Amino acid sequence: MIVPSYNVEKYLRRCLDSLLYDEKCHADLEILVVNDGSTDNTAEIARDYAERYQPGTVRLIDKANGGHGSTLNAGIAQVSGKYFKIIDADDWVNIKDFGLFIEELKSREEDLVLTNYTDEKIVESWAEGTLRGYDGLDYANTYALATFDYQQMLPQYFTMATVTYKTEAYKKSQVKISEKCNYVDMEFVIFPLQKMTNFVYLNYNIYRYFLGRADQSMNSQKMMKNRADHRRVLLNTVRFYQTIPDKQHNLRHYVGTLIKYMIMTHHNIYLRMGNSVSKSARTELRQLDRVLQREIPEIFKATLKEAAYIRLNYHTNFSFVRGRVHPLATIGFIYDRKYLVKTFLWRIISRSGTL
Repeated sequence: MIVPSYNVEKYLRRCLDSLLYDEKCHADLEILVVNDGSTDNTAEIARDYAERYQPGTVRLIDKANGGHGSTLNAGIAQVSGKYFKIIDADDWVNIKDFGLFIEELKSREEDLVLTNYTDEKIVESWAEGTLRGYDGLDYANTYALATFDYQQMLPQYFTMATVTYKTEAYKKSQVKISEKCNYVDMEFVIFPLQKMTNFVYLNYNIYRYFLGRADQSMNSQKMMKNRADHRRVLLNTVRFYQTIPDKQHNLRHYVGTLIKYMIMTHHNIYLRMGNSVSKSARTELRQLDRVLQREIPEIFKATLKEAAYIRLNYHTNFSFVRGRVHPLATIGFIYDRKYLVKTFLWRIISRSGTL
């Protein structure tokens, strides 16, 4: 287990306690806490756990601040177990299933293992959870990635919370995650697939994904501030897409679909800016769109066809995003066919009342 950690003294103990709850799996467990230059007591907490448990069970990797991607790169470089999984320090694992999962991994040989996860949102001091899984996949069935139809998974896809990689297979992919950049989860869960052979979906609910922190990178205010990072990852994903050979057409189609979602998300970042959308912000978005039109014309055309709210931006010079919901905004909900986009737009409209 690799635990990227930056100023998480409030949460790290909960994460580590969940990983260490089942003593029977300690001998098979390696926890690497990667401290990304924290200025609080994160490193001290990790050091305390390393001293309390048998050597090698918990290790602290101390490094200068370099962002989430740098912690992944540092942890993966030192991981030695048969499989590894990433868990952010403000999240935790399901103690009922985690030990069973570790035991089953001993007998698995697939390059990638998928499991379920739960969104955990704290509502007035109590947790409200939503289970996330893959309705289109069969448990314990080994899928060959060369022939796998990725459409079986949608609207769910490979995520940081669901993937566990075979260490040898991941390292052979030679993927290096972008550093000093947010939103690199997409690189982690997509880029290695080109070199992977197979995967299996196991019926364990492992990851607990904590939602609601004001400083989370997926918080709308944070996304507005860090939109250049999202653009960087989007363009990196486009470049990766362009390297996928035609013989891997299923993977190529899957990555193309995710790029569409990323383009929609990127436009929604600007929609959420509302009245703060400036001329320079509109310019930077138009510049990105010109790059996408040039590099991936078919995907960009398909995105515009599916996302009416993006087309409306062009027709109104982005003016319809200002103030209260414009009546035309509902067109985006009526005509967008993908579940993910429908859900995202509906949440924007129903929760904030503005676009």
